Formats: sequence, C-alpha cells, structure tokens
Amino acid sequence: MLFNPVGCERHETVEAILWENSRNWTGPSRHIPAFSVHTPDGDTLPAQTVETGSYWGHDFSRVAFPARVGAFGYALYTITEEKTADVPARAWQLGGEHHCAYSSRERQQEGLENDLVLVELDMTTGGIRRLVDKAGGVELISPQHPAPVLEYAVERSHGMSAWLVDHTGPAERPAVKSVRRKDRGPYKASLEVAWRIRSSDFTMVYELRAGDPNLYMSLSGTWFERGTPETGIPVLRLALPLALEGAKPSYEIPFGAVERQTVAGEEVPALQWARVTGRAGARQAGCLLANDGKHGHSLDGGTLRVTLIHSSYDPDPLPEIGRHEMQFALRPFAASAPVSEAIHAGQCLNHALRVVGTGVHKGSLPAVAELLTVSPKGVVLSGLKMAEDGQGLIARLFEPNGKAATATLELNPRLLGTVRRAVEVDLVERDLPASSARVAGNKVTVKVPARGIASLRIELAG
Repeated sequence: MLFNPVGCERHETVEAILWENSRNWTGPSRHIPAFSVHTPDGDTLPAQTVETGSYWGHDFSRVAFPARVGAFGYALYTITEEKTADVPARAWQLGGEHHCAYSSRERQQEGLENDLVLVELDMTTGGIRRLVDKAGGVELISPQHPAPVLEYAVERSHGMSAWLVDHTGPAERPAVKSVRRKDRGPYKASLEVAWRIRSSDFTMVYELRAGDPNLYMSLSGTWFERGTPETGIPVLRLALPLALEGAKPSYEIPFGAVERQTVAGEEVPALQWARVTGRAGARQAGCLLANDGKHGHSLDGGTLRVTLIHSSYDPDPLPEIGRHEMQFALRPFAASAPVSEAIHAGQCLNHALRVVGTGVHKGSLPAVAELLTVSPKGVVLSGLKMAEDGQGLIARLFEPNGKAATATLELNPRLLGTVRRAVEVDLVERDLPASSARVAGNKVTVKVPARGIASLRIELAG
C-alpha cells in the first residue's frame, strides 16, 4: 500500500522490502527470486531487484517499481514471487564495465540516462561532466566547465563562527577513491563515487529513475575535520557551475519564493529549493536544486553552491564531527519552471511516498483513492488539519506564481463525507465576514490573491 502525504499527484519509482517468512530458515540464500508487480489498473510488471540480504534469520529483497498515487491519496500494488517478461529499460547506465572485476575505477566515460535526462560523470573528479535536458535539448552543465560537485575549503578564523559566514580560501577538490556501478535498470540506474577529503570519507550515489526529470544525489560519510581559532573553519560545499548566461537565482521562502541579488557569492538562506534561470545559447533555461535540509546557498556568476558542513568552533568546539547523510534532486529545464512546480518538487523530495506492507485481505474501499484534489495547478495546498475547536477541517492554500486564482477543492465523499458548509477564515481560524468560499456538491471554491494565502474551514457530514 502506497500513501502520498503531498497535495499533488505523483508518478515515481518506489522501493519496497519483501521478507521471506519461512520458519525453517537454514542460512542466507544464494537464490535471487524474481518478483512481479500487479498495478491497480490490472497491468503486471517485473519488479527490479536492487538489493538482497538476510537479517535475524530471514532473507529479504528490496525491489523497485513505477507507481502513481494521487494527491493525499493511496494506491494498492500487489507483489508476487513470479517471473514476468522483461520490459525495455527506462533508466540505464552509459559506458561499459571494466573487464577486471577488482578494478575500483572505470577506464572509460560513465554516465546515466533516461527518457528525459542525460548525465555524464567526470572520471577525474567524480563530479558531473555533462547534464542535458533531453526534452528541451539544453545542456546545463558542459564539458568546458564541468561540475566538481564537492569542494573543500577553509574559512578564515573569526568570532561567533557558528553564526557568521566569512570568506574562504581557495577551493580544494577531494581525491576520487573509486567509481562503481550500482543499479542497472529498468526503473532505477545509479553510479557510486567515493572520495577522500583530508581525514574524512564520503560517498555520492547519482541516480536516475524512470520517467523522472530529476538527477538524485545522495551524499553520506563521516566528517573528522575540526575547526580551531589557529587553523580556521573547514567547509564542505556542493558546487554546480551552470552553463547559463545572465544567471538569476530565486530561493524558496514560506508561501513562495524571492529573488536575491547578492555580491561575490554571498550566502543566503532557502528552504527546500533554489532555482537558477538564464540563457543557454539563444534559449531560456535553468536548473532547480531541491534539498532535504541544507539551507545555505550562494550564486557566484553561474556557479550555484550549497554549504553542506561548516565546522565552527565557537561556542561548540565539535559541532559537526560524525556521520552525515543528505539528499538533493537536480532538475534541468528549458524555458521556465513555475514556483508552484518548484514547491511541489521540494515537497516530494522531503516527503517520500509511504510504503506499508500488509497481507492479502478483503476491504470495502477501492484500490485507488484521493482524499481531495486542488485546481488549478498554480495553487498549492499548504496544509490540511483538524480545526483547533474541532469544528471541521482547515485547508490552507496559497498562490506563489503572481496570478490571482479561484481555487477548487474537491473532497472525496467516501473517505471524508459530504461537505455541509465552508467558510473562509483567518490564520487563527476565525470566520471572515466577507468569505469568498462557495459550496457546490462536494466542491469548494475560494478566491486566492496573487502571492496570497486563503484558509478554509470545511464542515463535513458523515
């Protein structure tokens, strides 16, 4: 069972862990079982096995498959242990595997590709040599200015180092230890790069997924670099030089985005994403970078940077020593990406589809359902909650693109009941005397001002 905690429909590749439940386990099995996925539409697909192993007396398989789940909805996918005919790869690796099984680094160009994105790795730095939006035919990272992806630098010593960000010295590129192939498709393809950064080791997994415009980057490692007043403040950054002229950044803030004009790469905050737009040749293009918890961004010329680790020493002498894990989604695009689309991209990275395993049983609900839908696409549902006084639901909407809209919420009567009354409220849930809310069946409409917020109290009948 898949649950979507975000207010937009999602077409994604998901993973599920399947456990062998035999009581007569005799040890780890060398057999790799084949699995099939039965979709709510009645189709049958082969599952991609991405990992097998054993834990506490049971074998397990981690499988991947494409899925569609509606806004605030669920979908039932059934997985059986059986072989199904292979499907054409929708995400695949480029290059070829080295003939020596013990080789820690490929001898030729490596990369990933799906129907929407092509990425090539720089084998000398482990960074990105080339990033192409195939649909728009735009190259956002070029071989002339490849992206190192990771930079190490030392910030000069200063007081209040936990709160103040100062200038750093020259950037140093980490040493590549290995480049290895991981998932090979048909739904997920990935490559793994390992770096040595002074006394620290980090690993990046680059991943493309079927029908997905994002390049996913998962960075993990253990940081041992310590800042002191004598040696300065070690800093690890993500660095992406984009092939854009006249690059302009915008950053997510609560209920929208803001363009910030900075000087010499000054660092500024952003919530879940930063977007850079400009000209790629004669065309408008850009990149969207979503993050799961790293908020210090800067743009210097066409290079977008994100501070990953900042080893301050005042007041805490060792705030960053230890294990670090972080994820990013890099999306190249031609033309433009509306703010509402960027917000949904950030939400999806930070709120993965929930996968819940269950046995086969009968039920009264349909195999697929949505709690509610919101239209038009330019309106974003910020939250859905019970009213503080217990009288109905509170739905909060906002319009981030700068175009006033009349939003429509359609509630699922089978899951929520029928709409009895709807009224516009303020942020502390007091009814507004001039409410624009209207009810027609199980649909509620409300006017949302440009770059504004509208909140609704929706009372339901069982």
